[in-house]
Amino acid sequence: QLRDDDIQSQDIEIHNGPIPLESFNTSVSDTTGLFLASMGKFYGKLVIVGSEYDSPTEHHEASLAQAVFYNRAEPVIYNGDTLGYRADDAGVVSIDNLSLRTEPEYLNFPGVPIDTIGTRYSLLNVDGLGGRGFQYYGSHEYQWGVSGSISLPPFQVNINAPAKVQVLTPAAGESFSRSHNVPIKWRGGGQVVTILISDFQEGSPAKPVLQLRLKNNRGRVVLPKRVLQLLPENRSRFLFTFSSESSFVMRLISVYQENIAVRAVTSHSLVYSLNR
Repeated sequence: QLRDDDIQSQDIEIHNGPIPLESFNTSVSDTTGLFLASMGKFYGKLVIVGSEYDSPTEHHEASLAQAVFYNRAEPVIYNGDTLGYRADDAGVVSIDNLSLRTEPEYLNFPGVPIDTIGTRYSLLNVDGLGGRGFQYYGSHEYQWGVSGSISLPPFQVNINAPAKVQVLTPAAGESFSRSHNVPIKWRGGGQVVTILISDFQEGSPAKPVLQLRLKNNRGRVVLPKRVLQLLPENRSRFLFTFSSESSFVMRLISVYQENIAVRAVTSHSLVYSLNR
């Protein structure tokens, strides 16, 4: 147990267990810092994400709407092992009456000669391009519409998206000392804000190291040096991802019997350097 007055007084929860990440584009390896921390294992997902990324030399913004419904009655098996489940057709899926594109759902296992495993629905807008113009608007109520199919009944569901999280200080590229507390300020977000700290190297996917959960969003936090000293000493660059979300779990009455995670997530990722 890590005890520190600076940590306890700010209602910071520390988690350093496994933190699965989902790429914005599951058909390619995500090395851009645009990723989504997983909510957990759900067979149905309706996700809206707005993300910003800043390094000393780059700025990117992306908006994503994605839906997928896995069928546990149709496992994908290879050499006797269940690697996943087929993704069901859901008819027409829309967000605020804007239809999502149908795309192959991929199974990414090296050495396994199985590529696509069904259908997912997606709109991805990166730096103002693509996604049929879909945008993440903070403090907005989105409406999902699903026309349904043989395996999935039609339904609608609404979710309120939190205000965009945007870190104000420190700016991307700034350097911290591990021996000093670091004041951080941001605007936006919902009631709870999460800070995910990942090992970061250009051209490689981010590797989560530590996750902090701020139980009260005050728009600021003084990051205690005790937290910075938990990070690997042989690394100097880290990606700090500040995120906030609205989410709930729903279940349809008939046909599709799985829990469906409905999420609206906002995040801002910044590259920082740490020194002794």
